Amino acid sequence: MGRYCNGLEAIEDTYASAFSEWKFHYKYPTEFVMVLNWKLWEHYKSNAPYAELYGRLFSEASDYAEKNLKGAKLEYFIKITG
Repeated sequence: MGRYCNGLEAIEDTYASAFSEWKFHYKYPTEFVMVLNWKLWEHYKSNAPYAELYGRLFSEASDYAEKNLKGAKLEYFIKITG
């Protein structure tokens, strides 16, 4: 982070910063995916650019979790987000 930005840039900046720190702990990416999904649904009717961005970030984070979590950690992710 560290730079001033707003709107879509701020969302992407926050995502990149948070994800780089949280991706190694299975519960954080799980909750992060849920939040991105909620934000997608919050904006899907009223703000298409935000909804599209949240949708892309949701897919990226979800794909990462599905490809990198193993065993009980993957089962937890699927149970909570499924």
